[in-house]
Amino acid sequence: MPLLTDTSSPLWHDILIAGAPDTGKSASLLTFPRPLYVISCPLEEGLGTLPRNLPDVKVFSYPLKLSDAVSWGDVIEQVRKDVVCILAGTHGPVKGGTLALDGVHMLYDCWTYKTTGGVIGEVKALEAFKLYPATNHPFFMDLLRWKQQAIERGMYYVVTAWMTPKKDQLNTANEKMRDVTFKEWPDLAGQAGKEITGKFSIKLKSFTEGEGRERIFWWKTTTDTDTGGIGIKGPVEIVSKIPLLLPQKWPSLAKYLVAPPAPDPVQSGPQATEKIR
Repeated sequence: MPLLTDTSSPLWHDILIAGAPDTGKSASLLTFPRPLYVISCPLEEGLGTLPRNLPDVKVFSYPLKLSDAVSWGDVIEQVRKDVVCILAGTHGPVKGGTLALDGVHMLYDCWTYKTTGGVIGEVKALEAFKLYPATNHPFFMDLLRWKQQAIERGMYYVVTAWMTPKKDQLNTANEKMRDVTFKEWPDLAGQAGKEITGKFSIKLKSFTEGEGRERIFWWKTTTDTDTGGIGIKGPVEIVSKIPLLLPQKWPSLAKYLVAPPAPDPVQSGPQATEKIR
């Protein structure tokens, strides 16, 4: 049986926002459609940005006492249970609202700690060969399952992550070591930082200009020489009209994301040709 393309799913309902710390990622979640449900991932530090007194914003957090032994499997299971309850409507209506995972790079770390028994140090090549698949598969399966279910329920699905430059050590001609900075990617281990950018139709980079009260918060909508994986998937006639920089407010981007109407088969198909003849 052939696979059929589902043309009924909403477009541009899945968004990845990546950027350096303190560049507005968490705060920008408040500009998305409500009711807004935010999973502030374990160990994520953006929790203080999110208000707790808004009736249409619910924040789920996971304080951990790291001085004691932590069962990372239990931590992950609690996140899973909370997402399931949100999607089931246990905490309120979901249609037209937003499910957000703030600091998903930290949730990835939880999976790494679970895989390694809570110890991350120097990972040998063979160990890494086993470690990354054991971490990536369940992590991305959760991420994609939640995305599909959120969109099926008429929600927006927004994920934030740190983005940092990657460095490697290369030998120069005189055998001295030097740092070489490559493109910035979401801050997940191994190739997971690149892989996560392929899971979303909208990938934005958050950054700021200026200082203090004069600081301006921007989204970059396309990749450049320093950043990888940023961009918006869609018809060229739509994407080409989106500015390269936008304020960190969902409505400032959403107004450009209007899908073209489906062609009228009577006007554009063979019958239209017959009429002209």
